[in-house]
Amino acid sequence: MMAIRDTHTLDLFDWQPPVDVAPKFDPERVKGQHLFGQLARGISEALSDCGKNRDQVVEEMRAFLGDDLAGKLSVNVLNGYASAARSEAMPNAVRLAALVLVTRDIRLLNLIAELCGWMVIEAKYLPAIHEAMLADEIDRRHHELELLEERKKRARKGWTGGQS
Repeated sequence: MMAIRDTHTLDLFDWQPPVDVAPKFDPERVKGQHLFGQLARGISEALSDCGKNRDQVVEEMRAFLGDDLAGKLSVNVLNGYASAARSEAMPNAVRLAALVLVTRDIRLLNLIAELCGWMVIEAKYLPAIHEAMLADEIDRRHHELELLEERKKRARKGWTGGQS
């Protein structure tokens, strides 16, 4: 005899943790007094987590940048980017973009964006955010309509002598 499966009860083993739409580094892992130190630690984390060795990262960055922009990019230069002790070794924006592209680590961008109160997300989440923004706008306008309705009722009482 086959048991009938309850299709209305959620299966606890099907649960998945929520997606982190704006991934960030663990603040303890990138702690530093200045943005430079935080970025260096973030670069080190991204390089460790990307699953590629530093030679591969440099090779892919050079392929993306081309000879003119890659210049003297090397593993030694990349190691400098990942070292908080080498403050003179800060990547420029183009090389940082290449590093993000090669490591696929959006946390590097969020480290910088957070300074401005922003976050970088994957484009696939934009429709959901747009929907939430529209829902907020609808709520705001409903509230405005309720206030107008109250003002209208008070105005009516003014000319009808309190009779609705």
